[in-house]
Amino acid sequence: RVVALVDMDCFYVQVEQRLDPAIRDKPCAVVQYKSWKGGSIIAVGYEARKFGVKRGMSGDEAQKLCPDITFARVVERRGKADLTKYRKASTKVMQALSHFSDSLERASVDEAYLDVTKMVELRMKETPFSALKPEMLRHTHIVGWDQSDQSCTDLAEDTEEEDDELVEDDELVEEDTCGAYRDGDVSELRSVGDVNELALVAMEAEPVESHVEERVDDVRIGGSVRQSSLDLTNPIVSEPPNSVSRWLASSLKPDDKRLAHAALILEEIRAFVLKETGFTCSAGISHNKVLAKLVCGFHKPNQQTVLCMGEVFQLFKTLPLKKIRNLGGKLGASVTEKLSVQYVGDLCQYTLQKLQDEFGDKSGHWLYNICRGLDSEPVRPRQLTKSIGCSKNFFGKAKLICHERAGIKHVTSLCMCLHCLFVDQVLAFEVC
Repeated sequence: RVVALVDMDCFYVQVEQRLDPAIRDKPCAVVQYKSWKGGSIIAVGYEARKFGVKRGMSGDEAQKLCPDITFARVVERRGKADLTKYRKASTKVMQALSHFSDSLERASVDEAYLDVTKMVELRMKETPFSALKPEMLRHTHIVGWDQSDQSCTDLAEDTEEEDDELVEDDELVEEDTCGAYRDGDVSELRSVGDVNELALVAMEAEPVESHVEERVDDVRIGGSVRQSSLDLTNPIVSEPPNSVSRWLASSLKPDDKRLAHAALILEEIRAFVLKETGFTCSAGISHNKVLAKLVCGFHKPNQQTVLCMGEVFQLFKTLPLKKIRNLGGKLGASVTEKLSVQYVGDLCQYTLQKLQDEFGDKSGHWLYNICRGLDSEPVRPRQLTKSIGCSKNFFGKAKLICHERAGIKHVTSLCMCLHCLFVDQVLAFEVC
């Protein structure tokens, strides 16, 4: 299989910059809740990150680091953060991505997985590998081939979490929250007993049905290789990384050639998203969802990273466990405690039986596969979220003791908010 994760670059900030072009290319951040200490930052633009501003800081803290920073404040509805404009922008992005394949899985408000296996197969039939040129992949990086970069492990360590997920419970501010989306096992780390049942089935996933668009405006997906007429303008990348030239010129294995064709397809897909929505995005490209997710953040913004299976072993030797999806929570903590391992590659020393004895059949089998870069979880076509939630935080037991009238008020407000969110969700996807 060939799987890609498309992740919007600092999505909330891009939405605000599209609404107010005056703050484009300037240090800015998105804050929510009231003005206490400048509000709580939920997204930081790349220009502001250079000054050390991070998500979770208060506005006041950020302003000390970056005096010229501009804040875009999330509007409130019924006393709660109203994230409607971000969800609507997300809908437009998903609609743009769905032009290329029915095998699209919405992972969060700003992420989606694409199974591009059939697109790659069609491209390879019609176009020889020799037709691929480095200038066609000028936003593409190859893990293990770029000598000028810091190691990918360092990139994994240094990359701030990019997912602009809808903020549900901000621990820094005692406030309500409205519009938290749950997308299943992507947005929430699973417990030990719930890990990837499909890992027990087969090492090779069943083919995923995919609908291939022959053309989307000027972007060719199924036909001959050529440069897209759409330009992914990025001041950070003016020419293809030298890793691409050396990689394409090497003796690539058949699976690596498939990833090279996929890289060109993703260049074109990202260009189409930019044309249709005005938003830039980055992508991770590999043979399964876990690897695609892992490398998506290695090079941002407006770039993409390819991970070949031949580079997995070296990468995993120094990759912390927490960097793998599903190993950042309880399962990862349990693995570290029981086996005293620090890096993903350390798990390769254990037999399947040992891992199953320690963590159960399902989780043990999944761990045995994942440390070798193997995962069979398919891309499940889905654009709608599984659930929508509204909540209110009460910090401390004393805060839970409230009068009956106040309790009814909170419940009524949450129900009204949930109703509005549900209606918005239905209306937003009527056209899909």
